[in-house]
Amino acid sequence: MHTTGRARRRAALGAVLFAFSMGIALARGAGAATAAAPAGSPGLLALDYAFRFGSAIDADPKDKAKAQESVVRDYAGLGALDEALGRAERIEGWRQGVIFADLAGELARVGRTEEAWSLIRRAEEIRQSIRGWQNPRIAAHIGQSLALLGDVEESRRIAMELIAYDGQQYTGRSVAVIAAGYASRGRFDEAMEEVARLDGTQDLYDNWWRTVGLIGVARETGLSEEQRLQALHEARETAAGVDGWKRAEALAGIAEEYARLGQRKPARRILKEADGMVLPLDDALPVKAVLLSNL
Repeated sequence: MHTTGRARRRAALGAVLFAFSMGIALARGAGAATAAAPAGSPGLLALDYAFRFGSAIDADPKDKAKAQESVVRDYAGLGALDEALGRAERIEGWRQGVIFADLAGELARVGRTEEAWSLIRRAEEIRQSIRGWQNPRIAAHIGQSLALLGDVEESRRIAMELIAYDGQQYTGRSVAVIAAGYASRGRFDEAMEEVARLDGTQDLYDNWWRTVGLIGVARETGLSEEQRLQALHEARETAAGVDGWKRAEALAGIAEEYARLGQRKPARRILKEADGMVLPLDDALPVKAVLLSNL
């Protein structure tokens, strides 16, 4: 049987996704969940292979940029920010604006504020050169990092513009962004009040972002353990309203934060539930490998 070029490229992208998910698993297995993975670690080596593989998808620039962005994001997630920054320079198109904005937020978290603002400016330059739906998408990521940099008011202004542009897509996202911004400044009550704006929603998309927002609050180490556990408890309840395999993804994120807080029993229970949702998925679905690896 002969496969089409598009099918081959999709298979290649699936392989890249699996490769970088394995890189994360290897690095975390070496204790990298709370600190940068050491240079030459198995996780970073796997991500290096993944980035080179993704960069070779020349026949489809869209998939190439998507794969590169995904790998760069996970370099940052492992604390390897300098490696992430170097590879982000090689991404072309609107996705570079998105990743610059996101890396600005990661730099803000570790106190590299001047570099963060520099990346915000570069992301904004890219946004201004882009037309179509990609323009507001970059703006959403810029707003998220502005919140982490402490400029919650500007972040809220961007959020209001995005909601006016497409309320269904950006209402929930904007709530999660602003809540994370408040939490990063230690303003727990305001963060939870922001998330509560989505209470009672029946929209699956908003339920996803409400859960993401609560996980983001729980991730902030500057909050008390009691506050972080409260956010996780609410995230666990909200995740029930997330549909399909996205629920398993949300549960994995919740379990990870419980584990970071030393709450191993609830983490195991949640992972077991997520596992039961992922295993029945069709093996041909590329995201299944990623989810199983993360779990």
